[in-house]
Formats: sequence, C-alpha cells, structure tokens
Amino acid sequence: GILAQFNVHAQMLPLIDWDELLAGERIIARFDIVPSDTGYFFCEVNTDSSVGCTEVLDCLNVYASALGSSLADTLPSPNLDKARLIKRLVEKHALTRVIIFGLHMYAGDGFPSMELERAYFQAEMPDVPVEIVDEFTYPKPLLDAEQGRKTLVYRIGVFSDMDTDCRALFGQI
Repeated sequence: GILAQFNVHAQMLPLIDWDELLAGERIIARFDIVPSDTGYFFCEVNTDSSVGCTEVLDCLNVYASALGSSLADTLPSPNLDKARLIKRLVEKHALTRVIIFGLHMYAGDGFPSMELERAYFQAEMPDVPVEIVDEFTYPKPLLDAEQGRKTLVYRIGVFSDMDTDCRALFGQI
C-alpha cells in the first residue's frame, strides 16, 4: 500500500493513528516526500516548531520593537495559532495537562525551542500545567490509561533520532 510506496520503516507502523490521520484534528505536520527514478521516498515528518520557521516572526517582533517599529504588529503568529489549536483541543476533550515531549538529544541546542512553545501554550491556558519532558523525564504516572486520557502530548522528535526504548515509550503514550 501507501506505506510501501513511500518506504515507511516498519517500526513506525504501530505509531500511526490511522483514524487521526483521516480526521486530522490533532496533527500539525508537513510530510517531506522525495521523488526518485525508482519511486517516492518518505523523507521525514516535520511536526515541531521548525515547521514554516514559526520562530522567525517572534524574532522579527523583538527586532522591530527594539527599533520602535510596529512592522510585525499585524502579522499573524504561527506560534499563537498553534497555541490556540492546542487550547481548543484541551477544552474540547476536557484535558487537564499538556506535555511538550522532546528528545533528550535536542536539549540545549535551541532547536526546536520548546521553551517558546511552552510560553505560548501557557499564555493561552494559564490554568493548565504545561511541562517540557523527554524520554528520560516523562512522568511515569501519565502512562496509566486514566491519567493519559487527561493529557495532551505534543511530540517533537525525528523517528530516526529515537532509540528502541524511546520508540517503545512513544508507543505507550
């Protein structure tokens, strides 16, 4: 089928939520598919703050503000749009917590900026805890089905960067 056509790795199969892909309610992504002489290849899924350079507008706002300019005041913020989407999902499903899940290997490199996402999420949902975790700090109680049902997990990570344990954890979330 379609997975074979795009050479999707077999280990990704248990992580695919087919109903969600059809409904599209919670997916923020860009799929990179590369054509070649022998067919198409699934290159990557971008589902983090780097999609569309969302941080660029925030940088422009800081720069314009420092110059006393209102240049960016009327431009829509992709990060704000994303935070509002997350807020709608939290409200719709009566969720009580948001987890931003990034890989440990990304810590401290500034890419993607999970702190910026947390700030936007928290500003839109001041009464909802928003935490940044990785595969080593993911709260074990949230693996319980009851707790997990009350939590929105915003995942940031490239499949090829995940080791076997991390892939298993993603499968449990």
